[in-house]
Amino acid sequence: MPTRSLVPETGGDLEEGEIKGVQIRAAYMFLKQRYGDQAVEEALKSASSEDRLIMPSLLLDSNWYPHTAWRVIRRITRVLDPNAGRDFPVEMGKFMADYVFKGVYKSLLSPDPSKQVEKFKWIHDLFYRDVCTLDAKAVGTNSGVVSYSYRKGVTVTGATCLLLMGFWTRTLELAGAKDVEATHPKCVSKGSPVCEYSFTWK
Repeated sequence: MPTRSLVPETGGDLEEGEIKGVQIRAAYMFLKQRYGDQAVEEALKSASSEDRLIMPSLLLDSNWYPHTAWRVIRRITRVLDPNAGRDFPVEMGKFMADYVFKGVYKSLLSPDPSKQVEKFKWIHDLFYRDVCTLDAKAVGTNSGVVSYSYRKGVTVTGATCLLLMGFWTRTLELAGAKDVEATHPKCVSKGSPVCEYSFTWK
């Protein structure tokens, strides 16, 4: 993984890609909980006018927003904590899962972790458009494999991968999995055609 600041990042030609507001709002709420409302608002004021337009003052969970909103989250975080380390994106991903599945999306949780893995693609498709495709399958009753294929023009960073690992790890925990462990054997940023994640649990 890269050693530079590990903050979720995307790049390239993402103008058509979109993300559901609940995901961006969850990340934004994580920053506010970690650094405080005032600090986050001050960091947002320091962003460019273009970034402020991407990140509206009122984020609605059910609305679609440009996937480039992640750029705003990244820049705000760098203002708040230029040295955010490896744990930061994992913690953000877990927080996002807690936020997403406490409301109307709670019905997407399964009491069986292996069945939850089979729902990952469906869950992903509810929250992302024209960014990537996801395939997921359970391997037995205590493990699963998740694979991302990114659209041309999407830049994948180590932070993005860590955030996704945190999100799906916490999702499995919410489905009843214990002692979840995650690995990332294949990564687009290292030349693989896909990003692959393996999860095991008890």
